[in-house]
This record gives sequence, structure tokens and C-alpha cells, in this order.
Amino acid sequence: MPTACFTGHRKLAGAYYNRHNPSTEWHTLKNYLNQVVKSLIHDHQITHFISGLAIGVDMLGVESVALVRAFGGPEVEITGAMPFPSQASRWPKPTRDHWDNICGLCNEVLAISEDPYHPSKMQIRNVWMVDNSDYVIAIWDGISKGGTQNCMDYAKSKGKPILLIQPMGAGWKHSWII
Repeated sequence: MPTACFTGHRKLAGAYYNRHNPSTEWHTLKNYLNQVVKSLIHDHQITHFISGLAIGVDMLGVESVALVRAFGGPEVEITGAMPFPSQASRWPKPTRDHWDNICGLCNEVLAISEDPYHPSKMQIRNVWMVDNSDYVIAIWDGISKGGTQNCMDYAKSKGKPILLIQPMGAGWKHSWII
């Protein structure tokens, strides 16, 4: 079954997002990602998505897949790949509650590494996601350094097609990197 995973810089989704007052930019990204996910399901027959369950893009990816699935989309599975079991334990309660809801939308949730926290476990999780995917969906500004860029570099080294979604003015654009 064709599989795609999500990676993204937290600021591109998380900074726009407030559960009680989402910004216009967040709504624009969410609507754009919903259309991208719908297109990937229908045009590329992707039937399985993997999310790293991090704040921002990962959570938004699960919500987009679940939305398409809920409105008559084909049977599509979602795997949540947390880097370690206590990933959300230090987050504020509203964020943990949101994370619990996101996990509930997944068909399965896996812990890729054991506790305790260590920064390297995010990259270990990213490597696992890329290794278990045919495509990578990356939401990245092209500038920010960190986990998203590392994940994309790893995906490139493995020859995985990357659907790169980037901000463009007041909207978003996407292109394939192969």
C-alpha cells in the first residue's frame, strides 16, 4: 500500500495555531493541506499516512487525512509514530488533550524509541518514517534549519519523492522534489 509521511517546521503550522483563535494563515495552510492530501489519495492512490505526532505539521497532517476520510474518502490508514512514549508528558494540558485526540484518529500509534527523552530520538523517528514511506510531504520555508531539513535530506539520500509545500505570499505552493 502506498504510504506518505509528514514532516514540517513547527513554526509554519504551530506558530499560526491557537486552539481557541486560529489565525487566517493557519486556516489557509489547513485548507491547502486538505486539498493536497485529497489529491495524493486520489491521484497517487496513497492509502496510508504516517505522522510523527509533533506539535504543528504532524498534528495538522493527521487532521487533514481524518477529514478526507470522514467525508467519503477511501479507506485510508494513519499511523502515529511518536519518538518515545512520554513525548507529550511535558506539554501544557490543552496541548496534551489535543495530542490525545490526534492519537485517537490514528489506526495505530507506535513508540519508535524507549523513554527517556533525548533530542536524537526525533531524528530516529524521522528516519523510521521515511524508511516506511514511499513519499514524504514536507511543509518547510526553505530556510529554517533543524528536523524538517534533516528529514528531507535523509529522504533525498534514499531517493524518496518529496512533495514540498512552502509559503508563498498569503498562500501556499507545492512542488515535487525527486
